[in-house]
Amino acid sequence: MYKIPDSLKSEISAFAKHVHDFRNGEIEAVKFKAIRVPMGIYEQRVNGTFMVRVRCAAGMISPNQLKKVALLAQKEGTEPIHITTRQEIQLHNVKLEQAPGILEQLYRLGLSSRGGGGNTVRNIMASEDAGIAKDEIFNVTPYALSLTNTLIAESDSWSLPRKYKIAFAG
Repeated sequence: MYKIPDSLKSEISAFAKHVHDFRNGEIEAVKFKAIRVPMGIYEQRVNGTFMVRVRCAAGMISPNQLKKVALLAQKEGTEPIHITTRQEIQLHNVKLEQAPGILEQLYRLGLSSRGGGGNTVRNIMASEDAGIAKDEIFNVTPYALSLTNTLIAESDSWSLPRKYKIAFAG
């Protein structure tokens, strides 16, 4: 699993304040979009609903984490969860006022939506059979996790000129 940067807790608190300010009309929609999208929160077509994209570096999530994310989705009314082709989990139909609490609960599970969108370092993928494929040259999983840990701890990973997607194959 990847290591959550120490800065994430304060970023979640700051995001909660931005949500409050946006809902009170103190932040314009365009500016708020630039804040929420790098946090992995996208507006959906249904007005007033959002999607939270959860990073699963190298496609890894523990059975306990997955169970707790499913229970979180059930509790918040955002089920079913979606598993993406980019090895991430998405929670759909999230109300904006729910988002900070969901991010906090993900943080407590050792998961993050940070970098799930926008011009950021996105989820770093690894071959789905890494570590078990008979024909692999070497297991790429530790390298994908190490690079994830390095890049998500760098503040400039969240404000790139374009999104940056990385995948490892062995």
